[in-house]
Amino acid sequence: MPYTAAGVLAEDEIPILDLGPYLANEQDALDRLGRQLYRASTEVGFYYLKNHGIAQSLIDQTFREAKRFHALPLEEKRKIKVDQNKIGYFEPESTITRHSNLANGAKPNLYAAFCMRRELPPDDPDILAGVPYRALNRWPENLPGFRENMVAFSEAMEALGKRLLPILAQALNLRPDFFDKDFEKPLVNMQLNYYPHQPNFDGAQFGLAPHTDRGFITMLCQAQIPGLEIRTADGRWVVAPILPGHILVNTGDLLRHWTNDVFLSTPHRVTNLSGDERLSIPFFYKPDLNTLIECIPTCQSPERPAKYPPVTVLEFYDWFVKQNYPEVVAAQSKQKAQHLAANE
Repeated sequence: MPYTAAGVLAEDEIPILDLGPYLANEQDALDRLGRQLYRASTEVGFYYLKNHGIAQSLIDQTFREAKRFHALPLEEKRKIKVDQNKIGYFEPESTITRHSNLANGAKPNLYAAFCMRRELPPDDPDILAGVPYRALNRWPENLPGFRENMVAFSEAMEALGKRLLPILAQALNLRPDFFDKDFEKPLVNMQLNYYPHQPNFDGAQFGLAPHTDRGFITMLCQAQIPGLEIRTADGRWVVAPILPGHILVNTGDLLRHWTNDVFLSTPHRVTNLSGDERLSIPFFYKPDLNTLIECIPTCQSPERPAKYPPVTVLEFYDWFVKQNYPEVVAAQSKQKAQHLAANE
């Protein structure tokens, strides 16, 4: 897709959902938020959360940890090179956005990231069984407090995702606990993204090329440097404003699939023309690996039959990883070869 310079999105073009009354158990708050979330998810695909319950001090600390990590020498970060479970570090130009038909796919992405998953103990049954994408996190050396702070933030974000489930259910005219059984052990991953300044941007190589997220919802904390661009329904690329104290949420392909295309999965991309480094912290919240994604009852009718065959979260996510992360695919192939050799 040819590059089109992004405009600036007005703050009121992305809905803002105030979770304060809901978290305080105020009457009618859930119903009100459900209506607002439905509008946001069917018209824009993005919305902000305010009064979300996550302390700003915890968010600020996580950004400091992101800066500490990315300031490490490259050889130190390479010691935890991303593995077959998409855990660890990947460096600039090591990912290619292929899964979206909106991506030009010509050049690798410029961003780098530290990737972690839900913190699990070594004796967790999934780890002992070798379940894909359930593995021990890989931590850098000589960064005191990094692991503890990252786990604290990840757990807070996971708790926020769980608090959003009844609102999503309300928006879809489902009972409030509809999604609960599918998020008892959710598939989560969090990244510390680093976007270098692009002094000679030619419109062909992005920090992160145009794409749609593959998962259920993404919750994003942004630093004070803009760069995230959203494609509007009329085809314009616009910069998402940064609202202090807010968390930006977008729906992904999995939720679009689950809702029979009732909810959007909106294309977005990242360019960093600021003259400074840019950091962001996306948190990807998905159901349990074995969850079967089939059309939600309230999203189908004789006039709107189900468009997609049922698929598990593992199948859905595995395809995405194989399309976009060559280093992960290489690590998976190496692990498979080692397993075969050990069993010959």
